[in-house]
Amino acid sequence: MQRLVHAGFFASQRGNGGGFCLRVDRDKTSLLEVIEAMEGPTHRNVCLATGASCERKSWRAVHPVWLRVQATLRDVLASVSIGQLSRDTAVSRSKQLQLVITETAELDPGALEVVANKEKCSQV
Repeated sequence: MQRLVHAGFFASQRGNGGGFCLRVDRDKTSLLEVIEAMEGPTHRNVCLATGASCERKSWRAVHPVWLRVQATLRDVLASVSIGQLSRDTAVSRSKQLQLVITETAELDPGALEVVANKEKCSQV
């Protein structure tokens, strides 16, 4: 988390009642930005780094393939916002909870309260 704080994505507050607060617009912040803030530039192969990273990249036939892979990876990661990931996760978890409740109700109608409380307790 500290890397994301230093990169300006989050503010941190120490002490009792402290925690982290998102400082960026989640719908305008891409997954690529978050990954690169945490791990540095995304290079699927050492030859894709700028500069003299590989003396063979000028003649290796696979180099253009790695360039296309790299470009596609960056495009996909850049096209997904952390806001969209958050919404998709909430929908998936909601569907999962509905499925568990439906299955549980069919097996043991009295167990619904336990399942609902378990779901509340497992959130972090």
